[in-house]
Amino acid sequence: MMAYMDYNQYKEIMNYYGYPESGAVKVYLNRAAHYNRMKKQMLKSLDTKSSETIQRFVDHYEQRRIETVWEAIWVAESEHKQRWRYLEDLNDFLMILKAKYDGDISKQNDEEKIQIELAQLYRSLNEEQQKGEWRD
Repeated sequence: MMAYMDYNQYKEIMNYYGYPESGAVKVYLNRAAHYNRMKKQMLKSLDTKSSETIQRFVDHYEQRRIETVWEAIWVAESEHKQRWRYLEDLNDFLMILKAKYDGDISKQNDEEKIQIELAQLYRSLNEEQQKGEWRD
């Protein structure tokens, strides 16, 4: 049985659109791997004792894994469209904004503000993952 949105399907989509695997994309891939590990732990429990509750957890973690892979693709698409990567290029983006607004980035528009907030969120999630912490 083939899993929905397995690694090969993910790579096929990324390659088709020419999306690179940036740091922010990897944040989501690491998260998907975490959900996959949780699902596998639950499946081991199912091997020893059948349980509807355990099956619900298996299904939950599988659904979260699939959603998280799609979120990784969405981030890659977003970075591709804006032409900069959230983690690797944030400082360059801030420099561009400083030049654009004569040093006063508080003049940023709503879209630019959201881009910066997303970059900061991805940075925070990446740091948490590096410490072995997982936030749902």
